Amino acid sequence: MAVLEYKRWDKFNNVIDNAKITCEKSNNHIDDHFCQVGKMIEIGSGAKKKQTDYKLSR
Repeated sequence: MAVLEYKRWDKFNNVIDNAKITCEKSNNHIDDHFCQVGKMIEIGSGAKKKQTDYKLSR
């Protein structure tokens, strides 16, 4: 997200969703290119929350 200069996760997540659709339409397996991982982020109160993240193949 940061590398592509997106400031908000929800905007970047829309890009990922569209890329998944394109990947599937190209007869590729989504799981081969979009590895879903989780990461812990700190929220305002100092507590941590799990957020979905992706390890992209390219």
